[in-house]
Amino acid sequence: MKRYKELSRPGRIGRMWLKNRMVMPAMGTNLGNADGTISDNIVNYYARRAAGGVGLVVTEVCSPEHEGICPSLFNCNFRICYPGNQTPLFRLLYSNYTGT
Repeated sequence: MKRYKELSRPGRIGRMWLKNRMVMPAMGTNLGNADGTISDNIVNYYARRAAGGVGLVVTEVCSPEHEGICPSLFNCNFRICYPGNQTPLFRLLYSNYTGT
């Protein structure tokens, strides 16, 4: 579509280059584990979005501090403040970067 050809062209945000200008905004998926850890389901969800060609994927609600946890969000609120979440968080970031 000629009308949207600019979307498929590379873009830049500051010093970060994107392969295209398509952005997937943050959306609550409720695919995390009930304890706030990152599940295989959510890693696969974001990997599929990245593999689909989106230039920038914004993840959903994350709590970098224990005080920031919102109990009403249950398992869609990733608790990245928990030491046990570092490896799953790395897998999530890597899946967004590689699409795998």
